[in-house]
Amino acid sequence: MEEKTKSVWVYIGIGCAILAALGIIVVAGVTYMGYRAIRNVRQDMVDPVRRTEKVKTILGCKDLPEGYHAAMTLSVPFLLDMAMLSDIEPKFGEGGKHDELFGQRGFIYVKTLRARNEKDFDDYLAGRKDISEMMKPGEVTLESGKTIGHGDLEAGGATVKYIAHEGSIRVHRQERKGLVSIMNMRCPGDAKFRMGIWFGPEVAAPEGDATANYSGTPADPEAIKSFLSHFNPCQP
Repeated sequence: MEEKTKSVWVYIGIGCAILAALGIIVVAGVTYMGYRAIRNVRQDMVDPVRRTEKVKTILGCKDLPEGYHAAMTLSVPFLLDMAMLSDIEPKFGEGGKHDELFGQRGFIYVKTLRARNEKDFDDYLAGRKDISEMMKPGEVTLESGKTIGHGDLEAGGATVKYIAHEGSIRVHRQERKGLVSIMNMRCPGDAKFRMGIWFGPEVAAPEGDATANYSGTPADPEAIKSFLSHFNPCQP
C-alpha cells in the first residue's frame, strides 16, 4: 500500500513538473512573440516601403486611397491586426519615435477577436449609447459630440454599420477635432471583430444656412462607401 501511495505521488510530482515546464515554455513563447512584435513594429515604422506593404496587406488593397499614406501597423499573430493611414507622410526617427502621425485626416483599422461588449458597440452605432461609456483612456481615445447620422451599407465585401458625429480623436497624444465616423465591418461566416475609424476636419455651415454640407466627408455615407471600396477587410 505504501509503495502504491508512493508511486501515486511520483506521478503527481512528474505531472506538476511537466505543467511547470509547459508554463515556462508558454511564458517564454509569449515573451518572445511580444519582443518580436515590438521589433517588427519598429522596423515597419522606420522603413516606408515595408510599412506601406504591411498596411496594404492588412487592409487587403493594391493601392491606398488618394491623398493617404501608410502611418503605422501592429500585428500579434492570431489576436490582432491594426493599420493606420494618414494624410501626411510620417517621419520616424531612431527607435520608431515620431513627431506627427496625422495632419487633418486619418483612418484606423483594427481586426481582432470578438469583443465581449459587442452588444454595447451595436447600441453605440445605433445611437443608443455614448462612446465614453465603452472606451477607457488609452492610445486611441474618442470624444463624441453632435451625431450627424448612422446606418448600414455594403462596402469592401462587408456589411458596415456606422455612426458619424462631430467630436475629437486622440492618437498617441495627438488630438484632432472634426468629423469622426466609427464603423463595424461584418464579413460572412467570420468570427472576427473589425472596426474602422475615419476622421477629418470639421465642416462649417454656410453663412445664413443652419445645415453644413457633409458631402465627401467621413460623415457622408456615400463617401464612406467609396473610401472603404479601396479595401478588402473580408480577405482570409
